[in-house]
Amino acid sequence: SDIFPTGFHGAVTAGVEVGSTVYVAGAGPVGLAAATGALLLGASVVIVGDMNADRLAQARTFGCETVD
Repeated sequence: SDIFPTGFHGAVTAGVEVGSTVYVAGAGPVGLAAATGALLLGASVVIVGDMNADRLAQARTFGCETVD
């Protein structure tokens, strides 16, 4: 129950704002929560990096760009 608040707090603490470009290292539960938080805060581009293809596919469904 604390995964989303942890990721969202990370995005807030990092200073994500409207128009930001954000990179999230890792597409695990907290990383995906941080990516979602960044999108909710108005980031224009969110890039998620991971080596797990399934996790990257999930990130793409949220509207993130991905790198492996």
